[in-house]
Amino acid sequence: LRNGAFRLSNPVEYERVKDEIVELLKGSYEEVERELAEFRRALLIELSKRSIRNAVVQTRIKAPYSIWEKTCGERRPEYKSKSIESLPDILGVRIIVENEVDLNRAYEIISPLVERYAVVNIEYKLEIKRGFSRIDFNFYDNKNRPYEFFIITKRDLDKLFLGVVDEITLKFPKPQWIYKLGRGIKEENGEFVVEVNFDIPRVKLNQTFSSDNIQMSDKFAENFDRLYKSLENSIFIVYLHEGKKGKELDVIELPRDSIPVDVAAHIDCDRLSPNYSGMLKVFLTKHGENPIREERNRELLSENSVLSTGDIVILNPQYPTKELSLPVDIYIRAKTPRAKLIIRNLEKNGFNEWFKLGKSIVEKNFGRVNKKMLYRKLEYFSKIKGFANIVELYAALGGGIIEENELLKYLSSKLRRIIIEVKATDRIGLLKDITSVIENYKLNIVGDIKANKQGGNVSIRFIVEETSMTKPFTNADIRSKLLKIKNIEEAKVQNVTEVYSIISSIQSLGKDLLKVIKVAAEQMKYLNPLLANFLDNPSISLQEKLI
Repeated sequence: LRNGAFRLSNPVEYERVKDEIVELLKGSYEEVERELAEFRRALLIELSKRSIRNAVVQTRIKAPYSIWEKTCGERRPEYKSKSIESLPDILGVRIIVENEVDLNRAYEIISPLVERYAVVNIEYKLEIKRGFSRIDFNFYDNKNRPYEFFIITKRDLDKLFLGVVDEITLKFPKPQWIYKLGRGIKEENGEFVVEVNFDIPRVKLNQTFSSDNIQMSDKFAENFDRLYKSLENSIFIVYLHEGKKGKELDVIELPRDSIPVDVAAHIDCDRLSPNYSGMLKVFLTKHGENPIREERNRELLSENSVLSTGDIVILNPQYPTKELSLPVDIYIRAKTPRAKLIIRNLEKNGFNEWFKLGKSIVEKNFGRVNKKMLYRKLEYFSKIKGFANIVELYAALGGGIIEENELLKYLSSKLRRIIIEVKATDRIGLLKDITSVIENYKLNIVGDIKANKQGGNVSIRFIVEETSMTKPFTNADIRSKLLKIKNIEEAKVQNVTEVYSIISSIQSLGKDLLKVIKVAAEQMKYLNPLLANFLDNPSISLQEKLI
């Protein structure tokens, strides 16, 4: 991203640095990438021969912006005003291994191979700092091109780049949030440790965002497009508020085009009431690696203001001097069902009446809600609609905010079935860890677990079904838990659709017939393998498949 910005904002310098790189590499980027790919394959062959399991080898050519930043910027003064030839890491190789035992073994195994490439070899060092360790060394090849080479475990790589700690320990890496603690951290022999008498909350030591575990490809445009499309119907607002230990923040997800009352009504804020006095927008900026914080005066937001991702808001601390007055069309402009429910109740004070009506609608169709499964489904529906509890859901139903048909259709549906597919590097205990996640949500595994092994990799597919004991969950909840399991690289969690309804709608889909048949075949693979094979068979005509 920074390299792309550099190319657009300073094309002259970008081209100058790129030309110098090509001259130093003695070949184009494409040619050198092919050489690195061959080197990567050779390293992997040597490691697998000597039983270094699940090793990952990565290579890279240093980007023009990174070189320009070092030689022209302020970040690395030791390289400023020096030539590109002074940099020892124009080319990079990284080997990621499973454990500390493999760390030294991997170096011993690949050393003879590296020596065949290296003309000038700088002695390796075991670098231990900031809570992680790695073997790091540099060398020059026969074209006088400088390489940086390091070997590290997967766990320490997460520490190095993400500041992620997977267990409580006295020695841990130094991620950004440590600076914000301001106390309780001291340095001992180059290590940052927690002071013994300082009661640092455990949640801080384990703090990580699920996005840290997103597996991306090496194509920036595809990654950016995937992330952008996943967020196009949502916005993410930072809500500042007073907590037990001072200022705290929550990141709140809302529908696109939400307004301040949607934040105030969100269950993480829950301040939309007669005492609500509006929201203030906070302006906070941070520049570069040496942060310069600059806060402008906060601005009172109009209740019609459309919020955007990244907006920072805080409740207006001034107590209202008169009765709450919201715009006439605020109910229509609000995007979340909970905001609409609270606004309508503030206007008409009909919550209790709506609650009774909503409850009677459900009981009329399903009887008294004393069945565990029905109660669980109501709880789940409340959660996905953003309500605090079932009481609010009943009131929203009785008040006409939630469509009766939508809720009754959901409650009438059969138990949810979910298809789960994971891809991982195989290891002992992997399946047990996966099924533990399923057991934690009280889900039943339906049918067989299908595993397909290829080399050191494995794909696992199975179907789960809700039970009367199932805890409320979303597909994203399960996917997030699966991605935190060691060695899992990819996880897909999707509802099993009604295959027969897909097939019945085929005739109306015109030019998309073949595509829909492929979707039906994919779904049938789990429900009816024989029919799936029939639909997927290219020798059978389209007409026969439709019949």
